[in-house]
Amino acid sequence: MIEQDLRDALRAQASAYEVGPHAWLEVQRRAGRARRLRWSMLAAVPLAAGAVLAGVPLVILHGGPGTVTGATTAASGEPAPTYKDAYEAGIAANPPIGGTIGVVNPADGRSMRLWFAQVKGKYVDLCSATQLSSGGTVGGCWYDSRNPAHTGENGWYVGGSGGMLPRPDEVISYGAARDAVTKVEAVTRDGSRIPGTIHRPKGAPLAIWTVSYPSRAKVTAFELSGAGEKVLQRVKADTAPPAEPNARPLGPAVELGGGMTARLHEDQTLVWRRDGKVVAFTVVASSPVLKPGETLADTLVGNQTPVMSQFTEGRWFGFARAGTDQVVLTFKGGDSMRALKDGDPVRALRDGGSVRTGTTPAPWNQDAVLFSAPYTHKGDIYAEGYLITGYDRDGREIWREDAKPVPPLWQAAPPSSSPGGPESPGSSSPAGTSGSSGSPGQTAPPR
Repeated sequence: MIEQDLRDALRAQASAYEVGPHAWLEVQRRAGRARRLRWSMLAAVPLAAGAVLAGVPLVILHGGPGTVTGATTAASGEPAPTYKDAYEAGIAANPPIGGTIGVVNPADGRSMRLWFAQVKGKYVDLCSATQLSSGGTVGGCWYDSRNPAHTGENGWYVGGSGGMLPRPDEVISYGAARDAVTKVEAVTRDGSRIPGTIHRPKGAPLAIWTVSYPSRAKVTAFELSGAGEKVLQRVKADTAPPAEPNARPLGPAVELGGGMTARLHEDQTLVWRRDGKVVAFTVVASSPVLKPGETLADTLVGNQTPVMSQFTEGRWFGFARAGTDQVVLTFKGGDSMRALKDGDPVRALRDGGSVRTGTTPAPWNQDAVLFSAPYTHKGDIYAEGYLITGYDRDGREIWREDAKPVPPLWQAAPPSSSPGGPESPGSSSPAGTSGSSGSPGQTAPPR
């Protein structure tokens, strides 16, 4: 029932939002439940079991400085107001009750925004807006269909980055808490505890709890405590990596070196593994509406790009237009980029700012090639931008994809949205007082 709700919502909104190719790729890479049709609903904030999308639908916008993307509502077909990001769209549709807070998503170092809103006319829900490192923003408000008022609960889980693929080194989980809650801790399988932070936005009806922790920590629950260290609520963690597809594979996996493999399944999911572990999914589709029979070539055409690639665990991998024999990744900035501009790709490679690798034809009648290569690079690849160049067998350049820098949209915490409130994200319980604790740098600084 829940999955059908999500599928119906996706169909209804499939043509509602303009999606930039890099933003959509990020949505695809973060998705990974058994049914790929849910990718844009679960992209950045995995839903707790039993939760459904409420109020404003998920917004997917291709972000960037000065970018303003409009939408057309599926219900009326009339143009909707334009907004530059999911936060603007979200607070317009679901005005904050009290302040909005900013917290850093440790997965990519970008700031998320969280606020409470009254959704469906009577329920107070926690809403979020999340930046995508490769461009764009996603957001929405969620409620628990089994207990929308959360009667008898002192706190509950709402979302986080624990279900992302590729799996980041550090993740964040968050939820809502009532006034009696003064402390939150993540509890791991071996009994270890990781402290979090209780945020109290000015004028908000509830508190917000957040916990950042290593993804390898095997967190099983979150404990919310009150006066005298009394546990008021134990919340089950929904931080497991996305489930693998249960559809039948279309032939053997393709070996790409370095332990990387790619394998296509009947549900049009291309599964990328490293040393047998799933590291990414690619939905083979040219648009947010899944069409049976589409190929990797159709996916490239639909995204208006000759190549689609990802970065994880020191590997760069993806697929490109048929006829591509070699691909070269060049990191922007420094001597390597200057060498490339000077027409000296050999020096660019020698300077360590480029990666060159051969390709492997994709089987399964996909009219595309696959590739994978190790890379070493410090810094934010997406914020700096990068260049991918494709060459044919004769060494001639046949295409070039210039990924422009995508700096973070939100460098600091948002101004308080509480009427007459200060320009700050609200207040957080300080570390070591009243049983509360916090992680340094978890709350974004005020403007």
